[in-house]
Amino acid sequence: MKYIFLVFFSFNLAGQNLILNPSFELLTGTIPCDNVASFTKQYSICENWQHSWAAEVYDTKTITKCKLYQKQVFEPFANPHTGNVMIGQSLGFINKNDTTSEYLYTNLKSRLKKDSLYYGEYWISPTKTGKFQFPLGLLFAADNHFKNTSWENSLTILRTKPQVFFYPDSLLEQGKWYKISGFFEATGDEKFVFIGDFLYEPKNNTKQDNFVNGIYIDDILLRGATEIEKTTYQKSNIFDKNKTYALNSINFAKNSFIPSTDAYKGLDSLVSYLLKNPKINIVITAHTDNTQTTIFNKKLSEQRANFIANYLINKSIDKNRIAAKGLGETQPKVPNTNEKNREINRRVEFILH
Repeated sequence: MKYIFLVFFSFNLAGQNLILNPSFELLTGTIPCDNVASFTKQYSICENWQHSWAAEVYDTKTITKCKLYQKQVFEPFANPHTGNVMIGQSLGFINKNDTTSEYLYTNLKSRLKKDSLYYGEYWISPTKTGKFQFPLGLLFAADNHFKNTSWENSLTILRTKPQVFFYPDSLLEQGKWYKISGFFEATGDEKFVFIGDFLYEPKNNTKQDNFVNGIYIDDILLRGATEIEKTTYQKSNIFDKNKTYALNSINFAKNSFIPSTDAYKGLDSLVSYLLKNPKINIVITAHTDNTQTTIFNKKLSEQRANFIANYLINKSIDKNRIAAKGLGETQPKVPNTNEKNREINRRVEFILH
């Protein structure tokens, strides 16, 4: 019986969510009908969570009640991912002096354990269809970045690399929920989590209208990895030199150089390996099917290879360690005789040396 208890206890630890009030459902008061989403009146009632600057609480029960009383309300463009409550967050933007942003943050239930593997995720829904100007993610840190800071400093975007990371150039649709997730090894001093966007240099200086300027956030999860996940993670972080590997998680739509949002989990294991092995270089090779002209396919494959290279660079991999090339339709893996085969040929491979 003792052995059975120990196995159950170990499994329970891996499944325990270390985030307090992870879905924002615990409120310490009632939201009034005037200006339902107002940060100044409502955000303080969201138990455990704090903000660096501003944020909005959206409670479907309150919004419904306010409609009945015919009061002015700010209706969101999406319903909560689960439950009745979600948080609205403005994303970073470039002003004349600096790049500013806002963050949600809270204490973890317990400090993370050194060298232990953790899984983190949260869900976002954009306030409009578009791309992201800055990387999004979960940052786990030892210190509160906003403790005793001035009002001006609380607006400055954090220039540090989060452990759970989402590449900003993917097109997301208004009203849909998307999961941001990843595994990471703890340093052993993390006791805060910060949610927002992060930057070490501006990604794009084009018109702000091209980018999503706000998101809804719901269902944050942080837990220890299971034994199966640890084994899979370790295997994915072992590569042989001069051997060709396929990035099987990278899938491209026809004539597109932006992969599906599920691609990034596989890429992050490669990033982890490259960060741990700074003397290893990588050659990325992208391929297409044969549905377009040879010139078009060559350019498209180069865009695909460069997209992956830029992802690695934005994950703090030195650009001098990365080579990217596109071979177009010249090296099909299978004959381009049907759509299934053509999808296989729209692939990315890499070699380490």
